[in-house]
Amino acid sequence: MILVAGENLIDLIPTGTVPGATPRLAAHPGGSPFNCARALGRLGVPVGYLTPISTDPMGALLADTLRADGVALLGGRRDLPAAQAVVTLQGGEARYRFHRTGTADRDVTLAGLRAALPRARTALHTGSLALMDAPDADALAALLAQLAHAGVMTSVDPNIRATVLPPADEGAYRARIARILADAGIIKMSVEDMRWLHPGTTPEEAAEALWLTCQPGLLVLTRGAAGVMAWHGSGRVTLPAAPVAALVWVPPTLAQCAVLACTAFFATAGHYAMTRAFAAAPLTVTQPVTLLQLIWASLLGALAFAEPVDLWVLVGGAIMIGAISYITWREARLRRPTITPPAEATRES
Repeated sequence: MILVAGENLIDLIPTGTVPGATPRLAAHPGGSPFNCARALGRLGVPVGYLTPISTDPMGALLADTLRADGVALLGGRRDLPAAQAVVTLQGGEARYRFHRTGTADRDVTLAGLRAALPRARTALHTGSLALMDAPDADALAALLAQLAHAGVMTSVDPNIRATVLPPADEGAYRARIARILADAGIIKMSVEDMRWLHPGTTPEEAAEALWLTCQPGLLVLTRGAAGVMAWHGSGRVTLPAAPVAALVWVPPTLAQCAVLACTAFFATAGHYAMTRAFAAAPLTVTQPVTLLQLIWASLLGALAFAEPVDLWVLVGGAIMIGAISYITWREARLRRPTITPPAEATRES
């Protein structure tokens, strides 16, 4: 059985507002290790979750979600509130405010974790917020070290949240992460993790140094759109980001097909109308109309996708409109006919 330990929490995600401009929030089960346990369960792998879960309604949602994915709840339940993460969008990016003081997922001790261990255990995975705060983080670090020394495969994804780390705790956190990485058999790090742990060097150089120092069985560095790098016993492998949409393809419903058909119809009609307009009028007349696309795109992004219209969008739009307006005025002047007086009028003068 693969064991997973780490935070379980409820993500409160804004879905709009109610009268009075009060945000409407939707509750979603979450937490990095929690989601890892769910993924393993969905793959049909025997997996057990070691961290306690609350008995409150939010905890019931967390527990039911794990059970539905085939995860064994080894950590039991606690009569404490479930942890929460309030999500806000700032500049198009998600920001989190965590509420984990006195919550069930932090009611963790080394003795409690050891008591929850099954006899059949092949690996332990942990990481993220669960490694940030003592004493529960120290209990997880101690469990990982004991299992690693007993020959159990250990996996760590620090998923560092530097923005929620109190400055006074940074030194202890860095030291704890260093101990955990030294005991881990599999390490997964992002470029953001590496930049925070090793400022002043590139993530790739920091990963190479970590590989040589800790000597895990596998070290994976995720680099977003740049792909992934991995270090293992045979050397280093670099892979580009690959399209994986085909692996999770879901056939569209009839309603979705109807929406797609309407979109295709109106898009085709719009392009046909623009083609006819370009054939009927000079470019200096029709081109300014296409600048309306900037306005529609900005409005659609702000209203449908909560993308703010920042200063650079306004500056870029102003430059484009100014340039097209100047070209239109200049072309109009160049095409103005020159009036030459008749020869008779010239002789008379």
